[in-house]
Amino acid sequence: MENLVSEMTIDSNDIPTIIAIIAAIGVPIAWGARLEMQVKHLKQSDKPKNNDDPLTILRTRLAKGEITPDEFDKLRKKIS
Repeated sequence: MENLVSEMTIDSNDIPTIIAIIAAIGVPIAWGARLEMQVKHLKQSDKPKNNDDPLTILRTRLAKGEITPDEFDKLRKKIS
């Protein structure tokens, strides 16, 4: 067992090689994760926002002139 441990020691000349191996593995993983996050963000920004809450619908209907301000107030009190 002692021979195995002594054979596994890291020489100071090995450190640049180890860093290069870690970078060769880690950099593509990091870029892949970044690319995936950007794609997800673009897909989410393409979707229309959900404005289905009742107060937003009432405000939209009021702005379009579909309901009067009095009707808006009555309906807003009902949903609040």
